[in-house]
Amino acid sequence: MKNSPHTWPCIQAGPGPLVDWVGHFAAVAAYDSATTLAESLGVDAGAATDKATDYPFLTRKQNYTLRRQVEAYRFGSGRDYKAD
Repeated sequence: MKNSPHTWPCIQAGPGPLVDWVGHFAAVAAYDSATTLAESLGVDAGAATDKATDYPFLTRKQNYTLRRQVEAYRFGSGRDYKAD
C-alpha cells in the first residue's frame, strides 16, 4: 500500500524550483496588495485620460505614470482577467 501511486503524492521538483515558485507566488501576492492599496486610494488604472481620477497636486505626466503603474500592478496580480 505504501508504494501505491494513488496514496503518495508525486513531487518532481527539487528545492530550487520550489524556491523559485515561492518567489513568483510572493510577487503575485505583492502585486495584489499594491493593487488593493491603489484601489483603496481611488486610483483608477483603466482611465487613460479621465480627469476625474487625476490628483490635482500631480502634473499630467505624473498622473499618467501613476495610472500606468497601477495598471502594471493589476496586470501582475492577475486582476486584469474578467470571467464572463
